[in-house]
Amino acid sequence: MSNETVTVRAYLAHSYLKPADLFKLPQAELVQSLHITTADMSDSEGWIQVGTAEVHVTLTPLPDLTANTIRTLRAQVKTIRANAERKAMALEGEIQKLLAITNEVQA
Repeated sequence: MSNETVTVRAYLAHSYLKPADLFKLPQAELVQSLHITTADMSDSEGWIQVGTAEVHVTLTPLPDLTANTIRTLRAQVKTIRANAERKAMALEGEIQKLLAITNEVQA
């Protein structure tokens, strides 16, 4: 199991909060309001860096992490198949419309 502690940036995005409001928030509400990232968003419109955060990450054991990855990939396959089936059915509908028009013209 791997443990890491890293320092990351804390941002508010498109916030209605004023800077002084942050100091009045209960800690749980403050944390829920923040976006934590290693990316520098300071030049991005609407993102306000309000501080930094120490994040401690304990990786899931490898067998569980592998199982989680497989579950996520299977969900993606299911979504891709469903989207592909919808597109194929829409194309088949267009084909049927064209065949109907062709038959009307010949009749």
